[in-house]
Amino acid sequence: MAQPTSPEEEDWPCPGFATHPCDGAARPEVWLGWRSETRKVNSIDRQRVIAYTCACRETSYEFLAAGGMYRFRRRNRSEPEVVAYAGPWHRAKAERLWGLLIVGQAR
Repeated sequence: MAQPTSPEEEDWPCPGFATHPCDGAARPEVWLGWRSETRKVNSIDRQRVIAYTCACRETSYEFLAAGGMYRFRRRNRSEPEVVAYAGPWHRAKAERLWGLLIVGQAR
């Protein structure tokens, strides 16, 4: 079981079945260029979630596939919820970046 990251999360126990991203290094290797998505993207309704991180932390991530391209969605459970996207990339690059994101080398 993961430890809560803040006192507010103590009342929401971690289910323990998804990956927890590492808090990361002081200086990540890669900056992903997150941006909020306000316009309708053609394939936005047909995205598949390939991988995801546990939602027990304030910020969670999803690895998405749509139309042969891959991107990440970051959700911050603040009030109101903030959603941002990074990508799109071809699969090989997206998989490499996902690995870096999980180990804390990408932000």
